[in-house]
Amino acid sequence: MEPILEVRNLTCGFQTQAVLKNVDLLLYPGQLSGLVGPSGSGKTTLIKAILGLVHPWAGEIWFQGKRLKPGTAPPKVGYVPQVETVDWNFPVTAQEVVMMGRYRKKQFLPWTSRHDRIAAKALLERVGIAHVAHRPIGELSGGQQQRVFIARALVGEPEIVLLDEPTSSSDLRVQHELLHVGASNKKRSDQQ
Repeated sequence: MEPILEVRNLTCGFQTQAVLKNVDLLLYPGQLSGLVGPSGSGKTTLIKAILGLVHPWAGEIWFQGKRLKPGTAPPKVGYVPQVETVDWNFPVTAQEVVMMGRYRKKQFLPWTSRHDRIAAKALLERVGIAHVAHRPIGELSGGQQQRVFIARALVGEPEIVLLDEPTSSSDLRVQHELLHVGASNKKRSDQQ
């Protein structure tokens, strides 16, 4: 089986300080993997490099057998950022945040379609927070905000989902549920 994502000999950092040196990573379709390490060890930097938000100093990133240009995100990726990096005062509802995950699929139409709204509603239901769909994101609890971003990552029907501390605001039961939403999402789309 060919890897869906491959990182080869990646080195990157900020200013003159290298954060990652000669990192290799292989991820295969259907695989659930985790990066474990202390704060400041480069986990977020690796995710941002894969997303094209941090430019590698050396090395390559491949997605579905194609080399990505430095600074380019894989075409079918969902991303859940750390809760601390989000501006919770931005005037947007939970459902609008989820629909942002569909924008990459759009080509010429700047508005959401009925299909987009149905998909967003379905994912809000699957992560257990459909009842807060029309509330401002800043009014939600930390766990609810995290669920909104997981729904946003999945609504675009990605081939891979990158989560940066996705369960930091959740108890153990919710952590288990959230980490298995992606797997059940893939099974459902394969059955359709």
